[in-house]
Amino acid sequence: MPNETRAGLRLGALFTDHLVLQQERPCRLWGSDEPGRHVSVQLRVAETRAELATARVQAAADGRFQVELPALAAGGPYELSVEGSQHITLRDVWVGEVWLASGQSNMEWKVASSKDAELEIEAPGWVLSFLLFIPTNRISSPSGIREAPSPDRKSDRSFHR
Repeated sequence: MPNETRAGLRLGALFTDHLVLQQERPCRLWGSDEPGRHVSVQLRVAETRAELATARVQAAADGRFQVELPALAAGGPYELSVEGSQHITLRDVWVGEVWLASGQSNMEWKVASSKDAELEIEAPGWVLSFLLFIPTNRISSPSGIREAPSPDRKSDRSFHR
């Protein structure tokens, strides 16, 4: 994963490729680097490299930092570059609606197991959606598996359109 480095610059576990930032609200990113190190963050259009937003901060004495990007309209794909003692680039970053869902075991019910699954899978109207699955046995850490959207994987999804 792009945010895993041996030492120096690290991003919080939520910040990986296929990241979705909440639209129309300032977005906070966090991580750690060498104490006192200046860290800059840039969000750019992936195809043209046009800059959308930038922010800069200095890591605290304990190495932790938080930086806030301004509110942005929905769109993507973007690249998020973080520069400090090292360089991290997150690819396939989007800005849109972020929804958190949790609940009972039915939250993991796959579309492929649903009634009329083939009709649901083939139906138009599926939006570009990303899934971050945090296994139920890991409640203390928000690390998980992030999947990019793919039409051939709709049957694996555990949510509907």
